[in-house]
Parts: sequence; structure tokens; C-alpha cells
Amino acid sequence: KATIQIFSIKDADFHCRIREGIAGIIHCQWTPDSMHVLVHSDFNLQLTLWSLVTQEVFVVRQPKGGANSGAGVAGCVAFSPSGTLMAVLCRKNTKDTVGIYSYEQVE
Repeated sequence: KATIQIFSIKDADFHCRIREGIAGIIHCQWTPDSMHVLVHSDFNLQLTLWSLVTQEVFVVRQPKGGANSGAGVAGCVAFSPSGTLMAVLCRKNTKDTVGIYSYEQVE
């Protein structure tokens, strides 16, 4: 199953389950604020940014990367030093693009 389960060591009542469905999961990572999880789906279909606080979901379609890219799936994503911006390398209509996305950090 394409499922990620998240638990807190500080709050025993907190738990979260993220399901990616048929897209599958090949990699996941925390964002710099530790309040979001970035999930890379199989076949480079999408990146999904999940907020653990607001439960909002943001999807970036067709990220570039993967097992044959050398850098792996994590090589298509970078965060600004402040952690408020995310850059994603994508492949759309046979052209490479860089998307810059802002997401709200939660204190």
C-alpha cells in the first residue's frame, strides 16, 4: 500500500496517515519547518506537499528526477535558506521548467 504513517514522540495522541493511492510512493521527506511532508510518487507522476497542521494538500505534477537521474528524486526539489520557498524541477511538454512555490510555515 502507498501509505505513510507519522507519529509524534512528544504527543502520544498525534498520528497521521497519508495515502497516495495508485500513484505509489518512492520517497518522502520533511520540509524545513517539520510541519509538512513532501511525498514523491512513483513514475514521476507528482510531488504532494501535505500539511500536518492544516491538512491542506498541494500537488506539483510531473517532477523531473527518478532512479536514472543520478541525484534521485530528492534532486528535483530544493528549499530556500529561510525554508519558505520550494523550487521544483519539472518536465512538461518536453521542456524542463522550474516552479517556485511559497508555502506558509507554522510556528
